[in-house]
Amino acid sequence: MSLEVFLVQFLLFVGAGVVIGIIGRKAPRFPSAAKESQGELFASPMLILFASVFALLAWVFGAIVIIGVLVSVFEPVTLFLLTNALLMMLFGFLYLAASAFIKCSGCSKRVLFNSTLHTPPFSKTTYGLSGWSAVVIDVVRNRQFQCMYCGAKYVVRRKT
Repeated sequence: MSLEVFLVQFLLFVGAGVVIGIIGRKAPRFPSAAKESQGELFASPMLILFASVFALLAWVFGAIVIIGVLVSVFEPVTLFLLTNALLMMLFGFLYLAASAFIKCSGCSKRVLFNSTLHTPPFSKTTYGLSGWSAVVIDVVRNRQFQCMYCGAKYVVRRKT
């Protein structure tokens, strides 16, 4: 791997870290009692947290692949693109596998899948994203989310 490719990949990872840091900047480590009163505890908090992080990583590597394609106009970076594309697919597959088991206890619909062609009735918009992608951002950033189908509010943390 040449020095230029290494520098481009390093800068892309630093940029991805900055973006993740901005999104998670105000994320509470442990929700307070006031936040707990805003919704019930989600049944499988670690699974939805892992699925959300996998989705976020797939988005980051997807952005890196897009930027890598734009950079490859000037210099071929095939190994760089292949590695990041494989990582994007790996995290995307892990997201899909984990999110297939995550259902709302109120309506029994999958929280991280849009099962309709239209916007679900209780879909929130976060950073311009709606549906399951807004749920992913809310879980990673706030450790809570709202079901986009029935409107039930959940707090994502382990039972103590």
